[in-house]
Amino acid sequence: MTSAASETLRTSAVFNLSGANTLVVDDSAIALNLTTEALRGFGIEAKYICSNAAEAIAVLTQHPVDLMIVDCEMPGMNGHDLVRWLRNSRLEPNAYVPVIMTAGHVRASTVQDVRACGASLLIQKPLKAEVLLHHVIRTARDNRSFIETSDYSGPDRRFNVSEPRDEDERRKDMMRVAALRARRRDGTPLPPESGPDLNTVVWQSRKSRLSTLINDPGGLSVGVALTQARSNLQALQARNQSIVSERIAELAQLQEPAKDHPNPMQVVAEAYRLSSAVINAASPFDRADLCTAASGLCDLIHAAEADKPFDWRIVTVHAQALQLIQALPHEADDARAEVLANLRLVLEKRIPLYLDET
Repeated sequence: MTSAASETLRTSAVFNLSGANTLVVDDSAIALNLTTEALRGFGIEAKYICSNAAEAIAVLTQHPVDLMIVDCEMPGMNGHDLVRWLRNSRLEPNAYVPVIMTAGHVRASTVQDVRACGASLLIQKPLKAEVLLHHVIRTARDNRSFIETSDYSGPDRRFNVSEPRDEDERRKDMMRVAALRARRRDGTPLPPESGPDLNTVVWQSRKSRLSTLINDPGGLSVGVALTQARSNLQALQARNQSIVSERIAELAQLQEPAKDHPNPMQVVAEAYRLSSAVINAASPFDRADLCTAASGLCDLIHAAEADKPFDWRIVTVHAQALQLIQALPHEADDARAEVLANLRLVLEKRIPLYLDET
């Protein structure tokens, strides 16, 4: 753990990000509300709130942004493609903005996609105030170099970089930047060079405005920020509990598509959407049991082959399990664990390589 990360865990540490132009992108209104309320507790007002990539692109092309928080999975252009577009856009300064990505359920492929698109960090839901604040401050303290290659633009994917580059190396980097951008413009190959790692261009270390703002006078202590954020989230708990109940009921009522259905995977996608909504609504409120059950269904749907019939029993079993978990009394830990263990067996049977991927 870096010293910057350690500072985020000290309740007495002070930070100030009240001046940060923050963009939050998520197709889920529930997740948007939770994220913006947590940020407000940290003293950060989300200046731009978007429900899809098109809205975000409109903001990014017109306004400077200091911090971007974006969900991985959105209809149309997903979060990975949005970040990849941004990194290759050459927009100043937004192409280099720190980006935190969020995901309701994370597989090995999700982590790989986040690394490949040029994001700074990934947060897995359940979204906890302390986790979000930890990553926001860690991102603000991040001093990694910015890397450009023929197929990647983003922060150095190594957090522990050894020796700083000298003047001669930086001069060569600048020459490679010019050559790389020329190749991107007209398709010509890079001139031959000698030396290792020929396709890599290391941009000069770019200090984000976020890294300057965090040290401004005033601000909040970590302890106060977490107290405020938890209070803001707690105010949403009753409404979110109702949303969880509604989405589980909708999932249970969802009917298996008929054999002559023109697009049966559309119904399966609706089951995925409802499960994701359960994760988003339940995640901040110590309902890891509901989130685990819903995530399992999402994983199984994600692994389904589009050209083969989907086994609808998977949806039925998970919907019933979610209803049972929700109905169990708070102290029924053993019964809850048994339900989750049975769902885990279904997951391992249907996705044999699941344990190797997580």
